[in-house]
Amino acid sequence: PINDNSLDGVILCEVIEHLPLIQIVYVLNEAKRVCRDGGRLVIATPDYSSLVWILVEFMYEKIFRMGYTGEHITHFNLTSLVNLVCPIGFRFVEIKRVATADMVCLFRVLKERR
Repeated sequence: PINDNSLDGVILCEVIEHLPLIQIVYVLNEAKRVCRDGGRLVIATPDYSSLVWILVEFMYEKIFRMGYTGEHITHFNLTSLVNLVCPIGFRFVEIKRVATADMVCLFRVLKERR
């Protein structure tokens, strides 16, 4: 395992949408554990509030028989992502969008002060 407080950041690029919620919470807790105070968490995931993403996914499923069926099992928009990540011990910093379909969100780790 990676030592506690040993990393400057963790990147989850197009990962969390493939996991059930309970596993996402586990991964986020592990990211918090291994990151130093103020460390970065970058999450890239499709934005299911984006009409562009919904169209992309629809077309993908038409072109490829199964498409994302069964692959994207947890869907996020900015609000649902922030509401999941922040209570675990992160602060939302900013969002960048990729073709309005994907979100790339930066969070900072907030460690408890003793």
